[in-house]
Amino acid sequence: MNRLRILGLALVAVFAMSAVVASAASAAWVASPWEAFYSGSWHVVTTTIKVTSAGTLKLKNGGDEVECEGTNKGTIGAGGIDEVLTVTVKNPCKLIANSGCKSPQPSGFPKAAAIHLPWKTQLEDETNGEKRDKITAHTGGEAPGWSVECENILKGKSKVECTAAEELTKVTNESMSFLTTFAPTGEPASCKGGISSKGAVIGPVKFSVEAGQEIGGEKVEGVRAG
Repeated sequence: MNRLRILGLALVAVFAMSAVVASAASAAWVASPWEAFYSGSWHVVTTTIKVTSAGTLKLKNGGDEVECEGTNKGTIGAGGIDEVLTVTVKNPCKLIANSGCKSPQPSGFPKAAAIHLPWKTQLEDETNGEKRDKITAHTGGEAPGWSVECENILKGKSKVECTAAEELTKVTNESMSFLTTFAPTGEPASCKGGISSKGAVIGPVKFSVEAGQEIGGEKVEGVRAG
């Protein structure tokens, strides 16, 4: 009888562990809504709201790494869909590590730019509460990415372009804004023209509502991931 009881408890433990594993395996990212603060409370976004952002990002390709400040303009909309419409980089960027690029750089270099704009993004939510913004190509467009141009060690100009069919950023809310953070995880970007075929973007970008936005005659004071 004791052996049967022990066997029964073991089977229960196995089934319980199997259920946990199955639950973890079935966890999936699903579309999540944006929210806007107006009329004294937060509301699910059902219309298009203009947003702006600012941040400092590191762009890496092999042993070359630059740090760039920039801003962008875009929108958030219903169903967690949003767009990055323009990106303005404050060139020249700062060369913080070099291999193919010479140091120091001449005036105006290195310089960076976003390529294949506009980009489409989708806010998603995971069962554990984490949120991410998935950046992909716009309908009919090419994969989103970035380029960096520098003077190389042979004193000629080199330009690397890096793209990713899907770029994932972690989303965290602040009081009236949100951060999207690029991290060197997952699949690296594919690069051409540089010293390596792989690249990465690292760093946070802060998004805020663009001034003058209204919904139903009420001023929009903040935006966040729902």
